[in-house]
Amino acid sequence: MKIQKLKKNNRKYYNLLYILPLFAFMVAFMLMPFITGIVKSFYRYDAVSVNEFIGFQNYIDLFTKDSKFPIALKNMVFLLCAMVFCFGFSVMAAKLTLMVKNKKKQYLFRVLFFLPMALPSIVVVMMWKFLYYPEIGAFAHIFRWFGATFPNVLGTEKYVLWAIVLIGFPWISGFNYIIVTSALQSVDIGVIESAQIDGAGALKTFFKVELPLISPQIKTLLTLGVIGQIQEYERFLLLTNGGPNNASLVPGLHMYKMAFSSGNSQYGYACAIAVVLFIITLIISLIVMKRKKED
Repeated sequence: MKIQKLKKNNRKYYNLLYILPLFAFMVAFMLMPFITGIVKSFYRYDAVSVNEFIGFQNYIDLFTKDSKFPIALKNMVFLLCAMVFCFGFSVMAAKLTLMVKNKKKQYLFRVLFFLPMALPSIVVVMMWKFLYYPEIGAFAHIFRWFGATFPNVLGTEKYVLWAIVLIGFPWISGFNYIIVTSALQSVDIGVIESAQIDGAGALKTFFKVELPLISPQIKTLLTLGVIGQIQEYERFLLLTNGGPNNASLVPGLHMYKMAFSSGNSQYGYACAIAVVLFIITLIISLIVMKRKKED
């Protein structure tokens, strides 16, 4: 009996060996950099010669002396609101697809909506940058046909954020589209039929019955979208590098510039920005998780 028990315990520990490599990689490449970033946010650190402990000075400078950070936060809030608005188009596309009765046509729409995910995001951004070129871009040629001049939208402060938001029009994310479509398909048809018997129309059934039933999936997707938007900087780096006059600067790009500025790298200061972004993301995630539990 004791031998069998010992073999069972040994088998349990032996199974843990299968996840040991993954755990080691997570510690080495995720947990350790995370802890190091928090620690270095309290240092004046340039990754070469300067490594001086300064306490909360980086955070004090960030909120009191850095004139760019409030602009970056304001731009981030604007882009988060735009992201929530654009998310609705994926939900609409999913619902309209399921309303198509012909299965072959419905499958075709699914493929067409999901296909853009095969394109790397960098390629999409560079394609839109070419469209926006004021002299040789596609939009410039279209405007010229009508005798108008296409403005340099990426080089004008009042247009640049709107131009960046327009990228990806009609804003149907393949990932969001597939998840919402699956969620809508899982809604019990009996509930929908009961609502229709009670006199609810198609719109009322969708907004009052279907959307509340798939709200956990929608909240999860919105949380992932918020996290991605807060962390994003590549699109802004490629399109405008934060310009003109910091009009398209976001916290992620500000952090990148502080860390990799030529001849003036401030890794400690960049780590402080990263910690602030982490706290913002954590607070938003906790709020959404709390709402999901309440629902």
